[in-house]
Amino acid sequence: MCKEGKTIYQESRRQAGISQESAADILHVSVESIGAYERGETRIPCEIVVRMADVYNDPMLAYRHMTEACPVGKECLPKFEHRSESTAVLFLQKEMADVADLSREMVTAACAGTVAALGTARKEVDEMVGAGM
Repeated sequence: MCKEGKTIYQESRRQAGISQESAADILHVSVESIGAYERGETRIPCEIVVRMADVYNDPMLAYRHMTEACPVGKECLPKFEHRSESTAVLFLQKEMADVADLSREMVTAACAGTVAALGTARKEVDEMVGAGM
């Protein structure tokens, strides 16, 4: 959750150009709470993360929170990696091609009811979803 000593929450707030004091006022929490969230000392309630994402105009903050700070999100959601727009498009196309290459295997496994055979396909679909984000 920390990148060069900054948490995703601090990074997002700073990119939005909002001070801790303003963020605290807008989010209806104390400045001390904002500081504790940003230092990783206090677990942030999900409703605060949702409001932070809105106030900081950073919709990916909530997703990053789920994949980095939430045990369920860590386990179940595809990983997300920031890329330049052009790199992201190429990466998505590559992942879509990988899924297309497995299409016949996925259909055969699904029709046969052999869900265990879908493990590789699941990994590829997760990578494609992550690339699309």
